[in-house]
Order: sequence, then C-alpha cells, then structure tokens
Amino acid sequence: MKRITELSLSGLKNSKSRIKFIQRELKNLKVDAYFVYYLPNVAYLTGFKGSSGYVLITKKNAFFITDFRYKEASQKEVDKNFEIIIHSGLTKTLKNLRFIRYIKKIGFEKAWMPYGVYRSFQKELGKKFVPCPDLVRKIRVYKNENEIKKIIKAQRLNEKVFEEIINFIKPGKTKELDLAAEIEYRMKKIGGESAFSPIVATGTNSALPHAKPGNRTIKRGKPLKIDMGIKYKGWCSDMTRTIWIGKKPDSRFKKIYQIVLDANNKAIDAVKDGINGKSVDAVARKHIEEAGYGKYFGHGLGHGIGVEVHESPSLSPLSKDRLEEGMVFTIEPGIYIPGYGGVRIEDLVCIRNGDKFVITKTPKDLITL
Repeated sequence: MKRITELSLSGLKNSKSRIKFIQRELKNLKVDAYFVYYLPNVAYLTGFKGSSGYVLITKKNAFFITDFRYKEASQKEVDKNFEIIIHSGLTKTLKNLRFIRYIKKIGFEKAWMPYGVYRSFQKELGKKFVPCPDLVRKIRVYKNENEIKKIIKAQRLNEKVFEEIINFIKPGKTKELDLAAEIEYRMKKIGGESAFSPIVATGTNSALPHAKPGNRTIKRGKPLKIDMGIKYKGWCSDMTRTIWIGKKPDSRFKKIYQIVLDANNKAIDAVKDGINGKSVDAVARKHIEEAGYGKYFGHGLGHGIGVEVHESPSLSPLSKDRLEEGMVFTIEPGIYIPGYGGVRIEDLVCIRNGDKFVITKTPKDLITL
C-alpha cells in the first residue's frame, strides 16, 4: 500500500480537498468506496452535529446518510460537497442506491466499526467489506486557520468559566461534585458543552492524574486540581490548573508547583515546527527527573486536540509524531505524590504560521484562595 505522506495531509484545508484525498486513496486501498462509521469523523468531514450519521465516499461522489430525525438539520449543517440521503433502514437504503450495483468492495474504519455491524452489512448488502486504516483521523491532525480559530474560541470560553468557578468555591463547604456540576452548568449556559467530565480533585485525590470528583469537601490547607474543557461548535479545548486552598501554601507544595511550572515552560519553549513529540516530552521529563520527582510523572506530556479532546499528535517517550504546521496539542507535565497530592499545569499550543503559538491565556502564577 502506498504510504500517505504528511505533506499531502497538511495541504487538505477544506472539505472538497479532503474528499478528493480519500477518493485517491481508494485505489491504494483496493476498494471501490470508503464508509465512515465513526461519528466524530463524520462530524469533521461534514459539519453535522447530530447523533446519527454516516459518510460514503465513492470514486466520484460523497454522500452523507442519516435518518428522518435529522432531515431538516442536515440541510443546514452538512457541507455542500455531500449529497444528503435520508435512510429508512440503513442497509435497506444503501442496497437500493442506484450506483451500489457497481461497487464490489467497501472499505471501512477497522478501529471503529463493531464486528456485528460489519457482519450485518456484508451479509445484507452482498458486498465485501474491507478493514482499512482510519483515513479521516490522519487528516484531522492538521487544522486549517478557521479550525484553529474555533479551538481558540473554545478555549477563551473555557477560561471564562474557569474565572467564574474560582469565585464559586467556598472552602469547607463546596464539594468536588458540586464544583464539577457547576463547571458543566456554566459551560452549557455560555453556549458550549463539556468536552469531557471535569476533573476536580482536592487533597490526596489530586495525586490521581484522572481522579473522579466525589463527596470530598474542598478544605483549606489542601491543593485543588481542576482539569476542564469546553466543546464549542464541534471543537474542543482543554486546560488544567492546580490551586492552593488557603493563603499560605506549604513549602512542599510550592516546591512541586515551581518544578511543574518550569517543566511546562521549558517544554513550550522547545516546541518548534518539525520537532518530534518525543523530544518535547524529554525536555519536561528531564527537568522533573533532575529535581528528584521523575517517578511521580508517569504519563505522556501531551496529546492532540480537535473535534475530540484526545487525538494525534502524541507527546510522550514513545511518540513518533512530528509537530507540524496546523497541529494543536497540550503541554501538561505533572507530579503526583500518593498520600499527599499532585500538581498539573496544562496549556494548549499549536504550530501556526511556521512558529509555536500558545493558545491558553489563563495565568500560571499560583492561585491561592
């Protein structure tokens, strides 16, 4: 199979070029059409915001397929390069399409289509369904300027909610679950939705990188880690800040916070067009290790962000991804000490106009309440 080059992917700036790219790949995949099952990929290609939709791309055409519930919405949302088909039973409608008789092999995203659906499609349509790489996720790595602006907008809203919820916290009264619920409520009120369940972790719970909010009361003399992100008009944001509840943080916390902050800044300084994600991770990791806390930083430095909150590229010790024009990703070093607490500081960064651009504007100076 011919290798998909990064250069060809970075040049796909609009719906038409992305469709044409997939159509060109049909030959390399040795299929007559490509079926997109994974909803985030469908949304990315078409602009559709509903909960049920599919894309079928043939050598000459591109089709968006949904049911009657989204007939009107799809007319408004779906990109004009797609012909809209309203199905009354998916396989039944596909079987009756005028061109389906000329299609023998249909490629599909092998990572996403359930086995039962694959067997059903193949049996009912009488076509050979061929497991294929996820072409759309490969394209999604590279954002055009309009998409970057949408992520920036999502992050600005995220920052606004963060500023508001800091004032909501009442030490000794507010519980983790209360704050998490307030975050999601304010996100919806502002016109977005939560890109993921907010992480609100106080005290020893903050030592868990992906702690779940519980009934713990946010008390003075403890750290509070808040990881939150808004999804706005289909595009995600992500940010973590760790604050201290109380006016005078203990010396141990201040030391750890400064180490994480320096690791965050050093990693951002290292970002440049063409650098490997592994190399940027190594900058932050080396700093934390030299400070004596290497064993307390167990996750990768960052991840890509777009229509999903986790996508390529990866910034980790195992990453093989290069950071290039149009990529948007997180920088989020952390130190997590069991039985004490943790610190994570996360910013959004992108490669824009040949240089790094830090999207996150919320200050990183230690906040005390």
